[in-house]
Amino acid sequence: MRPAPRRSCGFGHWKTQTFVAALRHDRLDAHWVIDGTMNVEMFDLCIKTQLVPTLRAGDVVILDNLSSHKSPTAAATLCDIGAWFLFLPPDNPI
Repeated sequence: MRPAPRRSCGFGHWKTQTFVAALRHDRLDAHWVIDGTMNVEMFDLCIKTQLVPTLRAGDVVILDNLSSHKSPTAAATLCDIGAWFLFLPPDNPI
């Protein structure tokens, strides 16, 4: 049995980028692309610099259960402006 052929990408190395955005009923908002994967520091920065300026008191932010989304700093930032935040159930298929 022959090994599978190696796949290459155009620039020689795979590069990860992460796209995050707020999905509203009528548009995407607070979109942001980062080089690399999401971590707590990047999530906190995203909440502070991208999402919070688009929110008003009483807005609801729904998050999945990615560990970086459970940041106490992000939670405090959302609470400070009067936004609600909820997590999807752990067994949610989305």
